[in-house]
This record gives sequence, structure tokens and C-alpha cells, in this order.
Amino acid sequence: MSDRQQKQSVVDIEQVWDALGELRSSPVVADARAYANAQYAEVEKQRRFWTRLFKIGSIGIATAVACFALLILVGQITFSQPMVLTTKVGEIRTEKLADGSSIILDTDTRVVVDLTSSERKLTLSSGQAHFDVAHDPERPFVVSFGRGSVTAIGTSFDVAALSDMNSVTLLSGKVEVTANSQIARLKLQPGQQVSITKQGKLTSPIDVDLASISAWQKGQIDLTDLRLDEALVRINRYSPIKIVVSDKALSDQRISGIFQAGDTRAVVNALCAYFNLQVMGSSNHEIVLGKTTGS
Repeated sequence: MSDRQQKQSVVDIEQVWDALGELRSSPVVADARAYANAQYAEVEKQRRFWTRLFKIGSIGIATAVACFALLILVGQITFSQPMVLTTKVGEIRTEKLADGSSIILDTDTRVVVDLTSSERKLTLSSGQAHFDVAHDPERPFVVSFGRGSVTAIGTSFDVAALSDMNSVTLLSGKVEVTANSQIARLKLQPGQQVSITKQGKLTSPIDVDLASISAWQKGQIDLTDLRLDEALVRINRYSPIKIVVSDKALSDQRISGIFQAGDTRAVVNALCAYFNLQVMGSSNHEIVLGKTTGS
């Protein structure tokens, strides 16, 4: 490059820098730069906002999961499966429930217990049970049995779901009894018992001897003024060895007495003496009583 050309290039560069200097100080460029800076600041502000929100959301989700897990652990009763309580033949047992209520299960009895945060549902599938209910007006205590159900809040009552009897006996407090085939409810007073017929109808309440009704809880069988066939059903529930009276003509005869549950030999002796019977045969499963020919 010649000296003249080099000098011309230097002049051109200086002119460019002078022009840029003037452009940098131009109000238009200043406004553009200020606008660009403001836009950048806004974008950065939004980025920081969403970053904080994501962190807070992550913490909130983790907290919610932890709280839900804690609720499951604390509320095991609500989320747990119904509990099944049973007794064997000849066994009488007391069970304490999580709500503070208690159940005495008679021999050969099955009760399904389902306690939740809003209700207490129990089903007496078979047998007999005594319920002492913890007071909780927000969670009615409902026992379904045989052909009906009974509802209580805080009270003490017996329920029987036997082949020959569906009944409720109130010892204290108040209950309402409903037959499955009826809409109306019957309220009981302490000392009253109501039964449900095989046709699913409620009988009129009757006054009963509470000591007699509660005898089974002490391991006793009260057979006061029962027909023989009814008495045998009650007696045979407490022993694997069943007593059979072969003379069907005696079925309607009345009997009275208090026996120790499961004491089959004492019952056999009493029946033989009472009805002039004798043992006709016996095995590991039954004892057959009958009259001898000519007696």
C-alpha cells in the first residue's frame, strides 16, 4: 500500500470513530439502550419470580405428601379394614374397642366392627353380645343383626341373633330398634326387651329381669320358664356335645333352672330327673335322652 493510501485509511477510521461517538451520545440511541435495559430487567425479574415459585411449590408438595402420610398413620382406624371378633363354642370374651366402647361376646359369636371418623358400624352375624357404648353423639353406634338393627349413642344393651330369637335388651341409656322390613323405629327404656319375629316385625316391648338377662356374662344359663326345645337350643350353644331328647312330645313342656355354661353332665342329670328320662346313647358329639319302653 502506498503512503497516500495509508493516510487515507487513517482518516476514514477516525471519521468512523467520530461518527460512533456522536451516535453514542444521540438521544435515540440513549432511549434504545434504556428500553433494552428495562426489558432485560423485566425478563430477569420474571425469571427470579418463577424460580422462587417453583421452589415454594416443591416445598409445598413435599409438605402435603408428608402431612397426608402422617394422617394415614394417625388415622389408622379410619383407613383400616373392618375387624372381625369371634368366640369358639364354650368361650366368653371381652373386647375393648378403639373408641372406648367394649363388647362381651357370648359363646359361638361373630361380630364385625367398622369404626370410621364419621360412624361406628357393627354387625352381629351370629350369637349374642353385650355392648357398653362410649358416648359420642357425632358418631352413632349402629349394630345390625339378623332381621334388624339397633342405634345408640352412649348406653348399655344386649343383642341376640340366634336361630330361635332376634332381640334387643336395654340395660341403661336409650336405643332405637328397627326391623329390616319396617321404617318405624321403636325406642326402648331400661329394663325392656323387644324381639323381631321371623316375619320381620317388631313385637311390643316387655319388661325383663336384667339379672336373668345378664346371667350369660357370668358363665351361667338362665332357663327360667322356657319350653324344652328352646332350653336345649340355649344349652347346646355352650358345648360341642349336644343334648338330644328323642321324645318330641316333650318339646312344649316348660322347664326352669340356672346352669353353669358348658356343664353338660349337670344338665343331663337335671333333665333325666325332671322328665323321667334316661341316657339312650352317647358319643363325642351328642347325648340322646329318652323314655324307656313302658315308662
